[in-house]
Amino acid sequence: MMKPSRWQLVDGQVYRLVDILHSKRNAEILAKSLEDNCAVAIIPTEDGRWAVYWRPKTGTLCPYGVV
Repeated sequence: MMKPSRWQLVDGQVYRLVDILHSKRNAEILAKSLEDNCAVAIIPTEDGRWAVYWRPKTGTLCPYGVV
Protein backbone atom coordinates (compact mmCIF):
# COMPACT_ATOMS: atom_id res chain seq x y z
CA MET A 1 0.00 0.00 0.00
CA MET A 2 1.16 3.52 -0.68
CA LYS A 3 0.21 7.15 -0.56
CA PRO A 4 -0.72 8.37 -4.04
CA SER A 5 1.75 10.66 -5.76
CA ARG A 6 1.71 12.33 -9.15
CA TRP A 7 4.49 10.04 -10.43
CA GLN A 8 5.17 6.36 -9.76
CA LEU A 9 8.13 4.19 -10.70
CA VAL A 10 6.94 0.80 -11.98
CA ASP A 11 9.47 -1.74 -13.31
CA GLY A 12 11.99 1.03 -13.95
CA GLN A 13 9.51 3.15 -15.93
CA VAL A 14 7.91 6.40 -14.77
CA TYR A 15 4.10 6.48 -14.78
CA ARG A 16 1.90 9.54 -14.27
CA LEU A 17 -1.24 9.61 -12.13
CA VAL A 18 -4.53 9.68 -14.05
CA ASP A 19 -7.04 9.40 -11.22
CA ILE A 20 -7.70 7.96 -7.76
CA LEU A 21 -10.90 5.94 -7.50
CA HIS A 22 -12.83 4.40 -4.60
CA SER A 23 -13.70 1.22 -6.49
CA LYS A 24 -11.24 -1.30 -7.91
CA ARG A 25 -13.79 -2.08 -10.61
CA ASN A 26 -13.92 1.58 -11.71
CA ALA A 27 -10.11 1.67 -11.75
CA GLU A 28 -10.10 -1.41 -13.97
CA ILE A 29 -12.65 0.17 -16.33
CA LEU A 30 -10.53 3.33 -16.64
CA ALA A 31 -7.37 1.27 -17.18
CA LYS A 32 -9.10 -0.81 -19.86
CA SER A 33 -10.13 2.35 -21.73
CA LEU A 34 -6.49 3.52 -21.79
CA GLU A 35 -4.62 0.30 -22.49
CA ASP A 36 -4.76 0.48 -26.31
CA ASN A 37 -2.44 3.50 -26.38
CA CYS A 38 -0.99 3.57 -22.87
CA ALA A 39 0.81 1.30 -20.47
CA VAL A 40 -1.30 1.32 -17.30
CA ALA A 41 -0.70 0.42 -13.64
CA ILE A 42 -3.33 0.16 -10.89
CA ILE A 43 -1.92 0.53 -7.37
CA PRO A 44 -3.84 0.35 -4.06
CA THR A 45 -3.46 3.31 -1.68
CA GLU A 46 -3.20 3.32 2.11
CA ASP A 47 -6.79 4.49 2.52
CA GLY A 48 -8.34 1.72 0.41
CA ARG A 49 -8.65 3.64 -2.84
CA TRP A 50 -7.09 2.72 -6.19
CA ALA A 51 -4.61 4.91 -8.08
CA VAL A 52 -4.47 4.55 -11.87
CA TYR A 53 -1.17 5.49 -13.52
CA TRP A 54 -0.28 5.66 -17.23
CA ARG A 55 2.66 6.13 -19.56
CA PRO A 56 2.48 6.32 -23.37
CA LYS A 57 3.45 3.26 -25.34
CA THR A 58 6.35 3.82 -27.72
CA GLY A 59 5.34 5.82 -30.78
CA THR A 60 1.69 6.42 -29.77
CA LEU A 61 -0.30 9.27 -28.31
CA CYS A 62 -2.22 8.66 -25.11
CA PRO A 63 -5.51 10.52 -24.52
CA TYR A 64 -4.15 11.57 -21.14
CA GLY A 65 -1.00 13.05 -22.63
CA VAL A 66 -1.96 16.52 -21.39
CA VAL A 67 -2.88 15.58 -17.82
